[in-house]
Amino acid sequence: MPFVLYEKKDKIAYITLNRPEKFNALSPELINELSKIWVDFRDDDSVWVGIFTGAGKAFCSGVDIASDVEMLSLLGGKPPARVISWMKEAPAWRASPANYSISKPIIAAINGHCLGGGLWLALESDIRIAAEAAQFGIPEPRLGMPASFTALFQHYVPPGIAHEMLITCDRIGAQRAYEVGLVNRVVSSDQLLQTATEMAERICQNSP
Repeated sequence: MPFVLYEKKDKIAYITLNRPEKFNALSPELINELSKIWVDFRDDDSVWVGIFTGAGKAFCSGVDIASDVEMLSLLGGKPPARVISWMKEAPAWRASPANYSISKPIIAAINGHCLGGGLWLALESDIRIAAEAAQFGIPEPRLGMPASFTALFQHYVPPGIAHEMLITCDRIGAQRAYEVGLVNRVVSSDQLLQTATEMAERICQNSP
């Protein structure tokens, strides 16, 4: 089963993270597949707009380190070797479309948890549409890990909101995300993909 689903239809590419049982956490395998898809999306002139979403109840819960968090507590906070080798095998930056010189617009359809590295990927998209149940947060400080995208995050939300989320690790809901400018629209879950598709279709009416 692919870790990322990729479909092209009527000038629109649908890119779906496909690890619903892990809330679409970024594993090395997923990152490797996603990096190849970004290159194809960039190079295929038949697609003009991308819709980026996640399968199941999450957009993306960030880097897949659940097992390593348990190991950290057992090892007294020392990083397990797997964390280090993980980053060497498939560095997380390869998951971002910003690293592939993509000039086509990307719409993030955020259907649930959008946390840590998942929030980073949403920020790298041009337009963000959130389902009403979506949740946004930066849990890295609670895990003793750096959040490398904080400068990017503060570009989209007021500094005070960014600082609060970083310091407290509190999450915000979709409506609050809309109020502070983090997302463009909030819609019901059953209208999310349709709304993103309609916006992509309007974009495709313009010149490429």
